[in-house]
Amino acid sequence: MSLWNRGKWFWADFSVNGVRYRIPLKDSKGRKIPADGEHAEIAARAEEREIQKAERGEIGPQKRSSGRLPLTRAAEEYLVSRRMELAPSSLVKETELTIALKKYFGVRRLSAIKAKDVLVYREWRNSAGVGPAYINMEIGCLRRILKKAGLWHIIGEGIKPLREPQTIGRALTHEERIRLFNIAAQKPEWETAHHAAVLAVNTTARKCELRALQWRHVDFINRTLEIPKSKTDAGVRMIPLNAESYEALWKLRRRAENFGSVEPSHFVFAALRPKFRFHGRNRLDSIKWEFDPIRPVGGWRTAWRTLTKKAGLGGLRFHDLRHTAISALGEAGVPDRVIMDIAGHVSPRMLRRYSHIQLEAKRTAIQALSNRRKTTTSEEVDVTKHVTKPTQSVTVLSQVIEENGRPVRARTADLHRVKVAL
Repeated sequence: MSLWNRGKWFWADFSVNGVRYRIPLKDSKGRKIPADGEHAEIAARAEEREIQKAERGEIGPQKRSSGRLPLTRAAEEYLVSRRMELAPSSLVKETELTIALKKYFGVRRLSAIKAKDVLVYREWRNSAGVGPAYINMEIGCLRRILKKAGLWHIIGEGIKPLREPQTIGRALTHEERIRLFNIAAQKPEWETAHHAAVLAVNTTARKCELRALQWRHVDFINRTLEIPKSKTDAGVRMIPLNAESYEALWKLRRRAENFGSVEPSHFVFAALRPKFRFHGRNRLDSIKWEFDPIRPVGGWRTAWRTLTKKAGLGGLRFHDLRHTAISALGEAGVPDRVIMDIAGHVSPRMLRRYSHIQLEAKRTAIQALSNRRKTTTSEEVDVTKHVTKPTQSVTVLSQVIEENGRPVRARTADLHRVKVAL
C-alpha cells in the first residue's frame, strides 16, 4: 500500500487478495487530489476507502493498456482469442488477412495508428494490384484488432469502405460449358475436378460445400443432395438432383466402391492422390492411387488450372461455376425465392450480386416491350403492305380539308384516316 504522484495528482498502488490495483485518488466530492504535502492526509483517507471498495468487489483491477502493444503482437493475440469462435478454415482466412497488415505496420503501437495511416495502407495495397474487396477485408481485420483494444472509434469515422464491383466473377455460355466438360473428361487425373465441376454447375454448390459432403448426405432413391455445412446458415439446404449431377455422384460412388467398402461417414470427395512410378529418368512406369475415405480431398487446384487453360478459359475460377448455375436459373425464369432456396442466398441483394443474366436472354426479354407484331410469315415481312401510300395520303388530306372548293370542318373519322395515312 503506497501513495505516489502521477503528474499533478495522487494515485494509489495496492494489492487485495493477490490482485494489484493502480487507481487515481479522489476526495469525497469526486475531485482529483493534488499531489502535495497539504493534501497527503486527504489522499491517505481516500486510499483507505478504495481498499475497502476493492475488498467488497466494487472496483476492478486496472487492465493493461492494449494500445501500447505493437501491431504484430496485437494481431497474434487477436487470432488466439478467436480460436474458439471461428471454424478452422475461417481462422486460416483471418490469419492470411493479418500478413500484409503486420508487414506494413510492423512494431508500430496500436495507439500510434491514425486514420491517415490506414488510408495510405489502402493505396499501398491497391498499387500492388489487390482488389477493393480484399482490401476491405484486410481493413475489417484491422478494425477488429483495434476494437479489441478500444481504439477503433477514434479513427473509424474517417475511413469508409472502398466501393466493390456489383457483380464478381463470370458466367459461362452454353458452348463454353460443353467445351470445358469435354476437356475435363479426357484425363483420369482430372476426374475429381471434372465431377466437382459438374456438381457445382448443376447444384450451385460451393467448393467448401462439396468437400464437406459425406455419403449420408446423398439420397440416390429420392435424388436429393443435402448441404450440411456451408459458408452461411442459409447455405444449409436440400437440393434436388438432375440427370447430370446424379450421374456424377453415381460415378464417384462406383469409384469409392472399387477401393473398398463405403460407409455413410466416408467423404464423397475423399483424399485420392496419384503416385507416379518412373522407370529410368523420364519413362512413366505406372500410377498408384492412394485413397483415404475418412479425409476430404485437399482440393483440385492444379487439375482445374490445367484443364481450364487447355479449354481456352484461363483464369476461370471454380466459384464461377456457381455464378453460371445461378445465372442459368435466372434465365430460365425461375422465381427469385426458389433460386435463393437452391443457392442458399441470404437476401435478394446477394442474388443480384451473383446473377449474370446473359445478353441474349436480355435481348429476348426486351422484345416483349415492343408493340410491333412478330414478322414470321412472308406476308408479315412486308411491313408497308397495308400502309396507305403517300399519294393516297395527299388525296385523303385534300378531301378532308376542301370540299366543293371551300374549306369545311373535318370529321373525327376523317382526321383518323389522315393520321393513319401519314
